[in-house]
Amino acid sequence: MRYRLGTTLTLVMMLIVAAIGLVAKGPAAAEADLAADAGQSLSLLPFISDISRMQLVGQVAGSGTSSQVVVRGNYAYIDEGRQLVVLDITNPAAPTVVGKSPPLEVGFTNLTVAGNIAFVTGGFGLHIIDIGNPAAPTPVGAHTGHGAASGVTVVSNTAYLAADEGLVILDVTNPAAPGELGFYAAPGANSVTVAGTTAYLSARDTLWILNVANPAQPTQVGSFSMPPGEHTSGVATGSTVVGSYLYLTGWYSGLHILDVSNPAAPRQIGYYHMREGVIPYDVTVSGQHAYVSTFHGLSIVNVSNPAVPTGAGGYIGRGRVDVVGNLAYVTDAHGLIILNVANPSVPTPIGMYAMAFLAWDVTVAGEYAYLATDFGLQIVDVANPLRPTKAGAVATDFTTKVTVAGSYAYTVDTDGLRIINVANPAAPVTVGGFFDTDSLNDVAIVANHAYLAGSGGLRIINVANPAAPTEVGFLNDTEGYGAESVAVAGNYAYITTGYGLQIVNVVNPAAPTEVARFESTGALQEVAVAGNYAYATSYNTGLHIINVANPAAPVEVGHFDTPVSALAVFNHHAYVQYNNGLLVTINVANPAVPVEVATFAPPFSWVGLTVSGNYVYLASYWDGLLIISN
Repeated sequence: MRYRLGTTLTLVMMLIVAAIGLVAKGPAAAEADLAADAGQSLSLLPFISDISRMQLVGQVAGSGTSSQVVVRGNYAYIDEGRQLVVLDITNPAAPTVVGKSPPLEVGFTNLTVAGNIAFVTGGFGLHIIDIGNPAAPTPVGAHTGHGAASGVTVVSNTAYLAADEGLVILDVTNPAAPGELGFYAAPGANSVTVAGTTAYLSARDTLWILNVANPAQPTQVGSFSMPPGEHTSGVATGSTVVGSYLYLTGWYSGLHILDVSNPAAPRQIGYYHMREGVIPYDVTVSGQHAYVSTFHGLSIVNVSNPAVPTGAGGYIGRGRVDVVGNLAYVTDAHGLIILNVANPSVPTPIGMYAMAFLAWDVTVAGEYAYLATDFGLQIVDVANPLRPTKAGAVATDFTTKVTVAGSYAYTVDTDGLRIINVANPAAPVTVGGFFDTDSLNDVAIVANHAYLAGSGGLRIINVANPAAPTEVGFLNDTEGYGAESVAVAGNYAYITTGYGLQIVNVVNPAAPTEVARFESTGALQEVAVAGNYAYATSYNTGLHIINVANPAAPVEVGHFDTPVSALAVFNHHAYVQYNNGLLVTINVANPAVPVEVATFAPPFSWVGLTVSGNYVYLASYWDGLLIISN
């Protein structure tokens, strides 16, 4: 693995790797790292909010992250992208995929299982999936209307659906043709739980308690108003009922425990305050513990005395939880994590079904996007940017850069330069490589030569025969900094280093020679060349625009002094990444006066980009490929 020391990105990478490492460590090490307090959490990838004039138009996840989980017997049911995935968990340490449903219309917001039927909510309403054959989950019915749905509970042959407009009660005796029995208006409903003839509906700042003995006429019998949270008025998010107690989560508040023995007069008897900034959104109860799903992870609360709930343990992650016996099944950005919670103060990972990968770089050629990921090369069909689909993959160890020329993809991984035949994107094949090298950071391809930037400076490889690449030249004169990035235009290679930009004459690849240097006040990371200008980014000093019409005498003509990193230049615009994660478009038509013209806040961190036609393609840490209209 290569590290870019002294940069913000390095810190982010280390944090992410540390989080991933929790599931890979043995029990003793994991116990030492896990939070001892239920409210203790870490947000690695904060959401960034900003005004945008660009629009996300398509996305394909690495293998799909997961946000829902239900466990029944020896099977766990989770969402992977827009599909229902069935896992055999007979051996919790090695869950295996049994079957997947066809893709649904949009992603899941909630999932429950009753008998041989799975009920899935989302922006479409309700989807009903037959799981009688776990190897072939099959959609059999649906119910739309009343807006997007966020929660569902099924009792016998009746489904209770929390939708935008309120509570929808459905007869699902025939899953292929669910029929509406009744409706109760409650705008903003997001979750529902049912005990006997009473439904508890969370909607905005109120818990509505409804008598549903007659489904055709649900009637209100009581309510509970959420107290104000730390930052906003309280919002009810999820609930579950055990005996005469209802456990209710509140946005920016915590876990509320209500005595509902008299539904007409619910009263709060206990409250567990989550640490500031922690956002709970669902809860399940098993034994003497409540398991609270938050946007920061899993919080475990001892509720043996409902009047005095106390923090018991926690796990860093993000997703929902189901608990069966001593095992907690948690979804997060990595997939499904199975935790031993026999000791709730030290939940220990024992098994994992990994789905997501980290994406580091992206390039587009024709109708395909090529992603460099920690699991190798991933190829995505982007012919329809609104519906990108995975085409093929080559498994390698920690691929960080990719470029494509002709029928070949050239990738940088921990072993060196890898050459992959992508003539058939559905079946890419490694044909050769150059592995006798120092740590590599970047690759550029011109004609029959690969230009490698790495710890040893610039290395030039003849790739006319992809099966047998050979080194023909090198230049190691970077004052010990190594080369971070490389771009080639005409007879010159442009290399970023710790001191600035190095310009190298490569007209004779066997004898590259330095012709000039541009020294910056901080280290430079990415470089792109368009026309007479080189564009170089710095985490510290921003975007530098350098006139290289005379490569022997480079002159900075423009500067955008906000720290930026990832870079692509297209049609007189530079696309860069602010240190806070924003994608920013800078008009460089006048290089002396670069002007910010648009911003976009991707939902998660990203690190690589390219521009092709009307679209910007982002390599996102957790989300795989994001496609944005520019």
